[in-house]
Amino acid sequence: MLARTGKDVRRAQCVANIKQIGLAFKVWGDGNGDKYPMAISTAQSGAKENIVSATSSRAAGYGVTNVFCVMSNQLRTPKILNCPSDLSKTALASDPVGTASGPIAAAATNWAGFGPSNLSYFVEGDASDKSPKMILIGDRNVGNTIAGRVSDTMDLGILPADSMNMQNAACCQATGVLGATTKTLPWTWTDNDIHQSSGNLGMADGSVNQASLKGFAFAITNTINAWPGTGVAKIIFNMP
Repeated sequence: MLARTGKDVRRAQCVANIKQIGLAFKVWGDGNGDKYPMAISTAQSGAKENIVSATSSRAAGYGVTNVFCVMSNQLRTPKILNCPSDLSKTALASDPVGTASGPIAAAATNWAGFGPSNLSYFVEGDASDKSPKMILIGDRNVGNTIAGRVSDTMDLGILPADSMNMQNAACCQATGVLGATTKTLPWTWTDNDIHQSSGNLGMADGSVNQASLKGFAFAITNTINAWPGTGVAKIIFNMP
């Protein structure tokens, strides 16, 4: 048997992280009317007003980290919210060309020290276990293609991908969601970032998809199809 490379080991650890996080969502939801923190008001110990979703726009207290903080008992440690392959934050639109935002902080060892720089995963604001094929969480290395296109052969356009503003902002395809940064489809994994043109997705049914570009496109389609008859691609990724 061939020895696993360091990259493979880190990818496997990321998959294990996402499985644990997905289980935390399920256990938390079991005690809160089968709803995830994104659908429960902060007044009832949820995080609805802290994220962007189809029914809630981020307010002054925005922060996707709140989704995980309210599940601290289920997660036990914030260490699993840090992907071992997440070595640097994607450059922001405000950064000079050719620069990055600097190294990501080490995994937080306690909840008092947990913040956006310790979080490697986005959260889909409207994910529900009633729509098991929806994306729930995933690696934050998401972008949209330059001169991108999707054809019947799943051609996802020209890489590298454009940044989706990974720092302290929500990203969405749906228009009319106040306070969110909107990027149009097709979305993709950013090139040479974290898992090298691929990424891990935690689905609402608790499974983990080690998704290629093609797999990511299918997962986005399934998430959009969870909103039948709307005619609007209501898909919102809340980013660290």
